[in-house]
Amino acid sequence: MAKWLGSVNLPISLDLTACENVTDTWLESLSDVPRLSSLSFCGRRQITDDGLAHLSKLKNLVKLTIIGSREITDQGLLHLSQITSLMHLSLRALRNITDQGVSPLFGLPQLSSCEIIDCDITSQALENVASAHNLTRLNVSDCRGIRDEALAHISHLTNLRYLNLAECVFITDTGLAHLAGLTKLEELVLMDCEKITDQGLEPIFNLPKLARLNIDGCRGVKHTGSF
Repeated sequence: MAKWLGSVNLPISLDLTACENVTDTWLESLSDVPRLSSLSFCGRRQITDDGLAHLSKLKNLVKLTIIGSREITDQGLLHLSQITSLMHLSLRALRNITDQGVSPLFGLPQLSSCEIIDCDITSQALENVASAHNLTRLNVSDCRGIRDEALAHISHLTNLRYLNLAECVFITDTGLAHLAGLTKLEELVLMDCEKITDQGLEPIFNLPKLARLNIDGCRGVKHTGSF
């Protein structure tokens, strides 16, 4: 299949998330598909850092989604940080990545959308997030190591329009105060952030472009009106 795809002259989008037999060898063959612009796959146990090394050869890859893996580590993420064409990156349930592996990804020059979901990262992973000048969408939902310090780093993302902090259960009103300067923010998801209160939401209500606010499961919020 890779040989046929390599002859296609149009941008190629490939979704392999339902394929159980994707391996490092598969990814190696895809490195010979220069027009591949979008790729999604489940890591499981068949995909390792060696497989991600092959993806670094894809100079036109714009969108990459990797779901579920215990074999991918920070070394694999280092290979991803070399794909300078990436604009949309989604990493979900990667159990062996750390702050040190995630941080360099924010140096990708064209990155505009980033999802790090259900991964064991902390606020330290976002120390360099301000380097992602083009970032308009950030999702770090269900990353329970995220604390208020992370929001201080996020506050430098002046072009941010969408922010998802769902199930970042240790965020407090102190953290929310850092978001008061995100004047382009249109949607904020705080679902199940149990430590925030009505007082913490006051600066959020003053954001000029905020159109959607999700506070489902925020037990500390007593206001019952619509937002």
